[in-house]
Amino acid sequence: MPAENKRNAIRVMVRELVNKGVPLADIRALLPARMFRVLPGQPTPAGAVRDALAAADPAVQMPRWFTDHAWYDQASDQTYVLYKM
Repeated sequence: MPAENKRNAIRVMVRELVNKGVPLADIRALLPARMFRVLPGQPTPAGAVRDALAAADPAVQMPRWFTDHAWYDQASDQTYVLYKM
């Protein structure tokens, strides 16, 4: 894994786990609840993840989330967004 800052390292680690076949729900179960938000469906186009996150929590602080790197789980029809720890 390449050298990364702490926040990005967690995102890269999650990405690699997903690439190896680890279910997003299993990863979420290991993280504090506030760190991995689940949104219904697959928000598209590009800015839709931000819109869906704001709709789910109007008080959300958008810069604290990896909205450009969300993961979609087709089996559960859910999108997972990681908090910038």
